Amino acid sequence: MPCPLYRWWLALTKLNNQMILSLPLTT
Repeated sequence: MPCPLYRWWLALTKLNNQMILSLPLTT
């Protein structure tokens, strides 16, 4: 896996985790 793609994927999963974790707080 290329480095730029890996960094992009890592940032995307980080953002997804933050959204999933903050979901119960907003409801």
